[in-house]
Amino acid sequence: LAAWGQVPFSTALVPDCLLSAEVGNLVREYSFDDGLEDSSGSGVAAVSMGGKVTGGAYVFGPGQGLKVAVDGQDWSDFDIEFSLRVSASQFVLNKLVDMFGQTEDRGLYRDDSGTLFSLLPPFSPRSVTRMPIGVPTLVRYSRDSVTRTVTLRMDGVLQWTQQDPLGLAVPPPDGVVTFFADDAVTGSQETCSGSVGW
Repeated sequence: LAAWGQVPFSTALVPDCLLSAEVGNLVREYSFDDGLEDSSGSGVAAVSMGGKVTGGAYVFGPGQGLKVAVDGQDWSDFDIEFSLRVSASQFVLNKLVDMFGQTEDRGLYRDDSGTLFSLLPPFSPRSVTRMPIGVPTLVRYSRDSVTRTVTLRMDGVLQWTQQDPLGLAVPPPDGVVTFFADDAVTGSQETCSGSVGW
């Protein structure tokens, strides 16, 4: 998992296909090489919800995602990137990113056909590219505060852009971002099993 923000980093480590015209600063990076610590040095470790780190990946079952504290930062601009392999889907929808401490239904989802979409509300378009069971997919979920848009890229290809004029995708500075676990609004059933690397 990687997120860009205010802490400088070297773009030499980032593949050219992942760099946009404006490169932000890496503020968190979870490479899962040595546990759940932030490789970029922020001191904010990811918190396991029951999965385990093995072989440079975080392996999780239903509801065993990760939690990462926002830690006082302004996330009106963000880029969240991860390589995810879904091994099983426990429901028609799988919540991949929850920006609100699992208290709201807003977030990034995968449906049973493998397409990805966002619910702010309203719903975003669905991705053209699919994330099939068992196939690693590079996901980049972003928000730009200038254009007030949220975008999704899969394997480097833009899938959709969604307007977010009210900042409904922005987590609170004292909030928690949850990955691969559902919110309580829908009974925590919109979940999946899999593994995630950087």
